[in-house]
Amino acid sequence: MERLAHRVACVLVCLLFTCLLFAQSPKREMRATWLTTVLNTDWPSDSITDIKKQQRELCEILDSVASLNFNAVFFQIRPACDAFYHSAYEPWSSWLNKGRGVNPGYDPLEFCIEECHKRGLSCHGWINPYRYALQQGWKHRDDLRNDYARTHPDWLLKYKTCTILDPGNPAVQRQIKKIVGDIINHYRVDGIILDDYFYSYDGTTTQDAKSVQRYKPAGITIHDWRRNNVNTMIKSLYDTIQAVCPWVVFGVAPFGIWTMNDRVAQNEGLTLPANVNGADMYKQIYCDPIAWIKGGYVDYISPQLYWGIGSEQDYETLCRWWGKVCEPYNLRMYPSMAVYRYNSGLYSINELPNEALLNRQAVPKNQAGSVLFNTKGWIFDNSLREKFSYVFPYPALCPAINWKPATLMPMVENIIIRDNTIFWDFNGNFNEVHFALYAIPNEDFYSANETNSVHKLFNQAKFLLGIAYENYFELPDHISYNSHKFAVSVLDKYDNEYSFRVFNTADAKLKKTKLLSPKNHSKESFPIEFSWRSGAKAVIFQFQVATDEAFEHIVFSTETPQDFLYSKDYVGLEKLQSGVYFWRVRTSSLNRNDQWTMAHKIQIE
Repeated sequence: MERLAHRVACVLVCLLFTCLLFAQSPKREMRATWLTTVLNTDWPSDSITDIKKQQRELCEILDSVASLNFNAVFFQIRPACDAFYHSAYEPWSSWLNKGRGVNPGYDPLEFCIEECHKRGLSCHGWINPYRYALQQGWKHRDDLRNDYARTHPDWLLKYKTCTILDPGNPAVQRQIKKIVGDIINHYRVDGIILDDYFYSYDGTTTQDAKSVQRYKPAGITIHDWRRNNVNTMIKSLYDTIQAVCPWVVFGVAPFGIWTMNDRVAQNEGLTLPANVNGADMYKQIYCDPIAWIKGGYVDYISPQLYWGIGSEQDYETLCRWWGKVCEPYNLRMYPSMAVYRYNSGLYSINELPNEALLNRQAVPKNQAGSVLFNTKGWIFDNSLREKFSYVFPYPALCPAINWKPATLMPMVENIIIRDNTIFWDFNGNFNEVHFALYAIPNEDFYSANETNSVHKLFNQAKFLLGIAYENYFELPDHISYNSHKFAVSVLDKYDNEYSFRVFNTADAKLKKTKLLSPKNHSKESFPIEFSWRSGAKAVIFQFQVATDEAFEHIVFSTETPQDFLYSKDYVGLEKLQSGVYFWRVRTSSLNRNDQWTMAHKIQIE
């Protein structure tokens, strides 16, 4: 025990030292917070019913989130078959403090999206798919025309601590699908995120007996059937999003331990994390994130790793395990972290910042992320914020969902600076883009220009000012046109970044990027070295592999500042099976619109 305590203490000290002195803040990183509305946990305070006061309180929260260089908010908009938005299917939430079904007089989701975007924050709508009622804090009305207790009492399964919608009822699955479709059709949400409330944590025995009798096929166990119900629901939501708004990022936050059953893991070709003991949610709540990962039903997962470094459910072990599971499937992994344990005295003040550093080590560069639960537990704690400020010293772009077909975006035009604000024009749909702002000291810019190393500047977070959803950005007081070069890039809804327009600098005329190896129509076997040649002012490249020449079915995609790539450095690339593939490169440069190369066809043997 003493050796373990000593090891943990050394790890914490070393990580904190790294945090304080050598933390490398990546240019891309998900930094999100769970903004919890159930039981008025984060917002709105249960004593506030006035619209203006609710809005002011939310703005204060978002100000604090943005000021620590976070870039996303997971806003709980459907905590218990109720709504923090104008829903076509369900009543207004009771946690808006005016009673279930009572219109609050404004649209909280619309307001939150607008205020998030003002601050450069993306807004993901957090929904609880099945939960209908809690034993605690429940303000129930059965006289509402759109309350399921009245309209569909047969959908409800009652447990000791909660009531949920029946996951095995096909009508319930269709309803959840329609609800998500309603949200993404009417709101400019940047993502949809589910938490881990599937079948109840109380354990399911005979609560769903009627659905078992009606809907469970012969030849499948009741446990596999229940898991399949959850998996089918998640896949249906993903399919709905891809059909309507494929740029809306879809994520799920499963319990941090998948299963404790070695046989289940072996059947999936996996080895369970060593020396970790805990609950088996594969069996208890029928949560099977490995099925979603392998099936491609999610864009990211946020496993709830609510345990400390060196504990029995060791954070580092689990974080690295989830990272390795996700990496071959070209999706993102952003662990959720337990701020509430710090507030309850179970964590030291260094625990959460150290966990954020571990998150960066568990996944490829610029694909990391950290999600804090909950929000009020950290935004007003100055001591904890100071620790985090060493980990997140600069802004960051969200990791790109770069494996989906996307349209090239043009550069911005006509940049001007008036007083302390920079403005620009964009010849496109503002609802489809946002913008990244850069400020580079003149001496760094001109020096890099002479040595053809401009790409090193625009791939460093320290030169990133922030993100804008409109065509202007207020500049900090400490920088000006006299001291810095300003640049604006375009980000599409997938967070792909396109060419950089540098203020008061001539347009570039460069040769097209040319693919060098492998040659077109060549036969290759792993490992493969990919290389290309481009103009000197290239900033970053996007490398893609697809199964079709139109690149509608992209199987691998990554950003790189270099003009070569080794397959052995990318698990997701080396896992490709034998067959015909196409590869290409997109070049982002200064003052020049992006271009894709012609694709090369290769046969991987």
